[in-house]
Amino acid sequence: MNYETPDDGSICVYSSYFDQNYETVNSEISDYIYVGDGYSVNQRQSAVFSSDPNKVGTPLCPLWNNIPPRYIYQQFPDILFKIREVAQKICCEIVDHQLTEAIVNKYQKGDSISYHKDYHPGNIDTPVSVVCSFEKFPEKSHLLQFYRTVEDADNPRTTKKQRGPDSSEFEIPLDNFSVAVMV
Repeated sequence: MNYETPDDGSICVYSSYFDQNYETVNSEISDYIYVGDGYSVNQRQSAVFSSDPNKVGTPLCPLWNNIPPRYIYQQFPDILFKIREVAQKICCEIVDHQLTEAIVNKYQKGDSISYHKDYHPGNIDTPVSVVCSFEKFPEKSHLLQFYRTVEDADNPRTTKKQRGPDSSEFEIPLDNFSVAVMV
C-alpha cells in the first residue's frame, strides 16, 4: 500500500516476514526499554539505539532541557541487528539509505503509533523512517497515525502538531510483521 502526503513524500506499507515473533522480540528487548515518564499520551515503554559506537551514551537530542534515560542511545542488541536485516532490504527498494538507529516502542492495548517527520529549519538530509510491527496477537493491528509537526514558536526546542487548513492527518492499519517506510 502507498500513501502520499502533501509535502512529506510517500509512506509505503509492506507485508513481510520476520524469523522473530512478538514473544522473541519482547523477551530480547525488554531489559533495554524504559517505562514512560508521564509526558506521553500513550502508555508505552521505549528506548533509542544506535549501531554507531560513537553515538552510544549520547542523547537523541542534546538541545532538550529534559533528557530522560530512554532517550540516551544504547548499543544495538542482537535482536535489532536481525530485525534490521529485513527492514534494510525493504527500505532499499525505495531509497538508498543505511539504517543505523532505532527507536523501540512497546505499545499497550489501544495505543496508536504517531508517525511523522519533524520539521526543523536546519535540516540538511531528508529523514527516512521505517516502522516494523510485531503484534502480541497476530490477528490484531495498530493504527499508524500520521500528522505533520512544526516548530513551536513558544518553545524552539520542541515541535507541536500542526493544526489548521494546511495540516495533514490520516491513519494506516499496521498489521503483524508489517514494515512501513516514509521517504
